[in-house]
Amino acid sequence: MNHLTRRNLFATAVAAVVAPSVEAQTSLEDDIKSARDIIANNAAQLAKIEIPMATEPAYVFRTL
Repeated sequence: MNHLTRRNLFATAVAAVVAPSVEAQTSLEDDIKSARDIIANNAAQLAKIEIPMATEPAYVFRTL
């Protein structure tokens, strides 16, 4: 019969905290890669469109 000691309880608690953070780290890396892919795709789509130099921006720069 196994006895539950403070060391075993501590090790279990640490494992319970560390395990989700490792999974979250992987998920975070996947999210970053996905976001970078989306940005690269958007940039490629925008690069296909030619905008004449005479086109004015939709805002006005003003000095105070």
